[in-house]
Amino acid sequence: MGAAKKPGVLDAHNKSGGLLNYRGVLDQSKARTEPDSQGDKGGPLPNPPKPPPAKLDVEVKNLTEPEAREIVNFHWERGAFRFPNQDRKGFAFPPLDLMRKDKAGTITWTGMLLTENVINNVTFLNTNNLSANLIFGPGWRMYLLAIRMATFVTKEFGGPAIIFHMGFAGRGDIQTNRHNRGVALDFAGASTRIGKLMVRNDWGSKSIPDALGGVKGKWPPGFTFTDPRFRLDPISDKTAHDFFLKMYNFAIEQCRDGSTKAPSNPGPSHPPGWNGAVVHPDYGKEGGDDGRTAHIDHIHMDVTEEFA
Repeated sequence: MGAAKKPGVLDAHNKSGGLLNYRGVLDQSKARTEPDSQGDKGGPLPNPPKPPPAKLDVEVKNLTEPEAREIVNFHWERGAFRFPNQDRKGFAFPPLDLMRKDKAGTITWTGMLLTENVINNVTFLNTNNLSANLIFGPGWRMYLLAIRMATFVTKEFGGPAIIFHMGFAGRGDIQTNRHNRGVALDFAGASTRIGKLMVRNDWGSKSIPDALGGVKGKWPPGFTFTDPRFRLDPISDKTAHDFFLKMYNFAIEQCRDGSTKAPSNPGPSHPPGWNGAVVHPDYGKEGGDDGRTAHIDHIHMDVTEEFA
């Protein structure tokens, strides 16, 4: 992302009485003194409102679970999302410890984060179950990433927007699967004012130029590389190129990847050794669960080394 401008300022009402950019930072110069006349359906706004969390502007990957929970609570109080049972008498915001690890390293669920699938007016749809209207089980940092992603997508590409994902929780048990631990999200694409763009159809299935190492439009078997390579052409594939590049840059800023800066190359980049944690169709490693073959249809975003 360029140094001259921080992207993502969303001019949208929120119950704080101000405006939020995609990281959640308040513009108090545009504050309101009355409740939102549109009738937001989020959490109850404290009276007087609590001050913004101290780390509201910090990247998700640099937050602890307690810090992320505080920020998520801040957004909920301002109507960013709803819990399906929040209107019931006695409802309380979920506790911090959704998961715990014992001395032997075994991880267990102690609670469940289950919310409706509309976040900051953006609908999240699971490509494996498009009728699902709930989001299950992400950790606090993962949920904060979804909040920021919703705001970022609306600002950058226009709304109304739909974000397609392949599940916040994945296959396998909680001991071995990072999705089930609540620290990873598979981004599959989005529908916005610029159109519907999906990782599989508009990136992963496109032909790979010979100049990048492609053979008959495919990465050759066993082929690895450490330099940034991006098959989408900035002219002929401009819409998809720009969309996925912006989403990738959002991911390496907010998620674990060994880098906090946008690539100088005009395509996705990864640290030397292609071992970054943001994985995509043009990743330098081929096989395994952490290679490009398994990510032909999504971008894997991982927020932390550990679940807590």
